[in-house]
Amino acid sequence: MNTHDLIVERPSTPTQLVLLFHGVGSNARDLEPLGEALVPHLAGALVVSVQAPEAAGRGWQWFSVQGVTEADRPARVAAALPGFLQTVQRWQEATALTPAQTTLVGFSQGAIMALESTQLDSPPAARVVALSGRFARPPRVAYRSVRTHLMHGDADAVMPVRGAVEALAQLQGLGAVATLDRFPGLGHGIDGRVVDAIVRRLNEPAARSTWLHFGDEKLVVRQQTGDQPDTERHLDVGTARIAKDFFRHDPPTAQEIERAIDATEDAIMQLGRPADVRAPLLSTSPALRPWAALSGPTMTIELVEQWFQRLASASLGQPAAMQGLPSGREAAATLLLLREFLHHRGHASIVFVEPRPTLVGAPASA
Repeated sequence: MNTHDLIVERPSTPTQLVLLFHGVGSNARDLEPLGEALVPHLAGALVVSVQAPEAAGRGWQWFSVQGVTEADRPARVAAALPGFLQTVQRWQEATALTPAQTTLVGFSQGAIMALESTQLDSPPAARVVALSGRFARPPRVAYRSVRTHLMHGDADAVMPVRGAVEALAQLQGLGAVATLDRFPGLGHGIDGRVVDAIVRRLNEPAARSTWLHFGDEKLVVRQQTGDQPDTERHLDVGTARIAKDFFRHDPPTAQEIERAIDATEDAIMQLGRPADVRAPLLSTSPALRPWAALSGPTMTIELVEQWFQRLASASLGQPAAMQGLPSGREAAATLLLLREFLHHRGHASIVFVEPRPTLVGAPASA
């Protein structure tokens, strides 16, 4: 927060904070029209166009792009990030609003800074809109409490849309709530279509999700909207329980697998009608970590079935079929539970989310 920040709209009692961040060589006034266009659609929002702190020719910047390369851009962004975070926090303190009530809208270099803030241990905003931006380096973590909306012109020659497409895939692979809106014919800029997309995305209801926890004694299924749990069911088919009650051998025999499948199906049927498969299926269970190590965070139903068929082959006397897969009776139980849940609940995949200790027109270069 500095004297050059431009307050576009100041309600008497703000209920949300929307901060706009311009591109390199620009200034706070350049995003004033965008802020004015958003105000009628953001009830109770204090809308501020923030000015970057460093002089850059006739404008301002968060970090210098002079001689910037792919190799050193991450370090420049990291050096600027504490100041960026302090700016967000000062506006939050001034308004008594929280990260859950904060939206960051960045264009070009402003989008780079906003996107990188989503990778912090405690992200400063619940919603980030990145216009014609990019990650300084591929995203490493995702928080379900943060929604990331990428918006990009297909004709952008400064930051090609390919980077946004790759970022969306990376974010979704990490279990993030993320979207991408592309605009045919749009270069490195903002037009009315972008404004309409911002309004639509910021007024969307919180995303629904299903979380699956593989406990020793229970399989826990939690439905939630945003961060708020809706329902939670506990099924009597945990990994240790399946291994203890049914698997006398390692690998288990075909008969042992069939008996375990019967018990698992009976438990899953207690959930009733299959879930809304449009809601992503996610898990932070350590039991899934060795399987995710083989596939990456996203495990498709096809891949899980391939693993299960290898387990089935091992159960018929072909132990070499399990080579390279996690070993042990509880690992086999985890695979069986996952396979049955995906098949019977209609989910196409599950995403393993690594649990966190505390807890998801600018110049030619930026």
